[in-house]
Amino acid sequence: MDKTKVSFIDAEGLRQQVSLAPEVYKAAAEKNMTVRQYINHAYPTTMESKHDTFVQMCASAGLHFRPDKNMGVNSAPLKVILDGPINHEAGAITSNVNPVQSRILFPAAILEYIEGEMAVDRTSVVTAFDRTVAMTTTVPNARVEQPVISYSGKDGPEDARSQVTSQLARPPAMLSITASDVTKKIPTKSIGILVSDEAMQSTTLDLVGLALRRQMEVEGYATAAEALVDMLSGDVDNGQSALAQTKANTLDTTIVAAGTLTQTAWVTWLYTNLHQRRIDWVFTDLAGALAIENRTGKPNISTDDPNSPRIDTLFNVAYPQLVKNVQMFIVPADWGWTANTIMGIQRDSAIHKFVNSSASYSAMERFALQKGSGLRFDFGTMYERMFDDAFSVLSLTV
Repeated sequence: MDKTKVSFIDAEGLRQQVSLAPEVYKAAAEKNMTVRQYINHAYPTTMESKHDTFVQMCASAGLHFRPDKNMGVNSAPLKVILDGPINHEAGAITSNVNPVQSRILFPAAILEYIEGEMAVDRTSVVTAFDRTVAMTTTVPNARVEQPVISYSGKDGPEDARSQVTSQLARPPAMLSITASDVTKKIPTKSIGILVSDEAMQSTTLDLVGLALRRQMEVEGYATAAEALVDMLSGDVDNGQSALAQTKANTLDTTIVAAGTLTQTAWVTWLYTNLHQRRIDWVFTDLAGALAIENRTGKPNISTDDPNSPRIDTLFNVAYPQLVKNVQMFIVPADWGWTANTIMGIQRDSAIHKFVNSSASYSAMERFALQKGSGLRFDFGTMYERMFDDAFSVLSLTV
C-alpha cells in the first residue's frame, strides 16, 4: 500500500488510494461545502460502509481522535500527525502515517470533531438559539448581498385585485426582487493554537478538539448574545433600526405596575396583526418569563370533567388559531437584555443566519502547506432580521 496516499472503500466495494492536496480546501469553499462534504461527494463510498469516505481517509492517515481500547488504538499525538513517527534506529521518518496527508486532513478533521461534539449538546444556549433561525445561508466570502423585496402599491398585493389581461399580454408586475445597495460584511474571527516542541508528543487530538470546542462555544455564546440584542434595539453600523414596541397597559388598562401582565394583554398581543404573523417563539429575561407565567387571569385546569353527564355545550375556536404552545427562550442574565421586554417572532420568517464558508478554510490551506506548530481557525457567522413583520415586541413598562 502506498504510504503517500490515503485509502477508502469506493462505491463498488473496492479499496482505492488517492493523494490529497491543500487545494481541496479551496475547491470545497468554491462549492459552498465543507471539506468533509466535498470529499464524500467527489469520492463516494459504498452504502454498506460503516463510515463515510472522509472518516475512512482520516483513519488511513492516522487521525484517531479517541482511544479505542478494543482495537488498541490511541488518540494520535500532534507530533505524529505533523512530522510522522521517527524510527530512531534508522534515523528516518517511517510509519504507516503519511505526515503530508495527515497535515492536509487535520484542520478539516478538527472542525468535524468540534461540530460533532457540539451537535450532541442539546442543552447549550447557542443550540437553543439556532432553533429559532428560519434560514441558514452559506456564502463563499465575507460579503453579503441582501435581497430587497418590494411591492407595487402602498400595501403590495393587498392593494389591488388581479386584472383581466388580453391574449399574450404580459401580466402587471407587483413584486420585484433586487440586490441591496448596502453590502454587509460577515465579521471574520480567528482562533489560534501554538504548541511547543516539548508538548507535541503529549498533546493529542482529543485534547486539542476539546479545547477548541470550549473556545468556540464561548465565541458562539457571545455572537448570539450580540445578535439578539441588536435585533431588538437596532444596530446603526449594520443599518438595522430598533423594533417598535407595544405597551401592555395599552392593551389592558387594569395594568398599573411595571413588570406585570394580564391574560387579556397577553392574548390581545398574540392576536394583534395575526394576519401578518403568528407568534410561536418569545424572547425575554427570567423576570419577563415569570410575568408571563404569573399573569393575572391566567386560565386554570378545571377539575370539572367535561365528559361527565350534564346539559352543556362546549366550543372550539376556528379562527383565530393562536399557537397553543409558544416556545420560550429565557435570555441569559449576562446578555444585556432590556428589562420588562418580551419579543415575539414567527420562527419561519424572522431570523436569517449567514455563515462564511471560506473563512474556515483559507487559513487552514495555508497551514497545510507549511510545517510548523501553529494553527489558525477562521470562521464567520452573522444573524440578521429577515422580515420585520415577523417580529412583535411587548413592553411591560407603564
